[in-house]
Amino acid sequence: MHTRRIRLFHRRINFNSKPEQRTKCERSLAHSLRISPPTSDATAKKIEWNESLSCNNLIWLNGNTVRLNQFSEEARLQLLKNVAPKTKVPNQAKQQAKLRSYRSKVKKAIVSEMAKGNKEAAELLQYVIECKNVLPEDLIVQFEALNMQRKQQRVKMLATYVKYHNLLCNIVPANNVYVQEGIIKIPHQWEVGTDVISLQEYIDFTQQFLSKYFPSHQILMLIGHDDERSVNQNTGAHVHYFLSGRNNETGDYDLRKQQVAVVNHYIKKNRIPNVTLFPDSGNLSRKQCEDFGRFFQRMLYDFANQSWLTPKGLVAEFAPETEKNSKQRKWMNEEAKLPKSQRTYNYYTHQLMLIKQESEKEQRRCNELRDEKQRYSQEVNKLLVEKSELMMKKEDLEQETITIEKKNAELEAKRDSLLASMSELHEQAIRVIERVFKSLLLSLYASDKGMPRKSSEYLNQACKQSEPLPSVFKLAMTRLIGEIKAKFTKQGTNGKEF
Repeated sequence: MHTRRIRLFHRRINFNSKPEQRTKCERSLAHSLRISPPTSDATAKKIEWNESLSCNNLIWLNGNTVRLNQFSEEARLQLLKNVAPKTKVPNQAKQQAKLRSYRSKVKKAIVSEMAKGNKEAAELLQYVIECKNVLPEDLIVQFEALNMQRKQQRVKMLATYVKYHNLLCNIVPANNVYVQEGIIKIPHQWEVGTDVISLQEYIDFTQQFLSKYFPSHQILMLIGHDDERSVNQNTGAHVHYFLSGRNNETGDYDLRKQQVAVVNHYIKKNRIPNVTLFPDSGNLSRKQCEDFGRFFQRMLYDFANQSWLTPKGLVAEFAPETEKNSKQRKWMNEEAKLPKSQRTYNYYTHQLMLIKQESEKEQRRCNELRDEKQRYSQEVNKLLVEKSELMMKKEDLEQETITIEKKNAELEAKRDSLLASMSELHEQAIRVIERVFKSLLLSLYASDKGMPRKSSEYLNQACKQSEPLPSVFKLAMTRLIGEIKAKFTKQGTNGKEF
């Protein structure tokens, strides 16, 4: 099978719980869910997708894939709220101070109850302060049934602690990653359509990749888009993923650390030379962030080629370093940080580009047709001139034909006249020849009868009779008569009278 080399586009965006980051996350989620963002948008919303194709979009939730348009706008807005970083708790600093105060009280109560032998009450309180998840409210009822000192005061203390704990347990440190969005796409120019890789296959691959490398972080949502294109295209399908920053096992928001650890493991496993592992803390310098991103991409490419692209005769490869370091690539990287509606090249501008290309194509075709029309017009004019010349030649030939036919008629008339004359002359010549030969025969006869004088008269008569004959016949007759005369003369010299 012939292997075709292509490029993948993959980008990760981390969102924390700061108000600015939460707003950006909500807008990005709104774009992915094909709804208006819940926050006010300062700029007018541009066209970001083709509404007539939105029925193709898919969403993956909890292992199931369905069409995105099966969810109402209200349901999709709720999905946005479930995934986006939570808003800050009112008076959060005061609430945290109260939680710390009651936590201290609970610790003192543990020591006091253990000293008094109320082990079960102390162990339950110890469980409460170690728990990082939401505490069930029936825990208070369980606690109230145990033996302890000053029960009413202890129960009230625990209820207050549980209230503040549950209120603040999901509050993420402001700088920690709350949710990570990623996009995986084969750009239009590589011409890999959904007839080669379906949108469902994009989703399946992304789910497999995230589950393999980050199993302790929940995939909150996968959304596949196949509507950022023209109706007559089948390229541009892509998937957005939203990965929780919270570790399911520890409850910590440590996605950054986990991803650094995974990339370090990849570097060691593949024995990549001359590479310093990244710090486990996840605190990376600008240069380390660039290197980390490059190895993360390499890890993704390896997985994609092995499990996704190679069976389809494709192989993803990185752009050459010259391309990566070009001004164009740096500009593209800056563009990718902007919301889609603000990018120089998005669905809206892509459609404008396609329309412009189609317009330019039609204009070129129009110019070609105009040139072709002009060329045909010149050809027609040339043919008309040639036709005019041929018509003139035809007229000349017709006139010449008439002249020739007239001459032919005249010649035929002359020929007929000559033939008639010749026929008449022929008849006359035959009659003259007959008379000449008759005279010659009479001359010969007279000679034979011994009448030389009479014979001579007939000869002279034959000579006169031959005068009307044509010269050639006349000459022949003259020679013949001369020979006869000579014969008669010779006979006369032999003693006979002539």
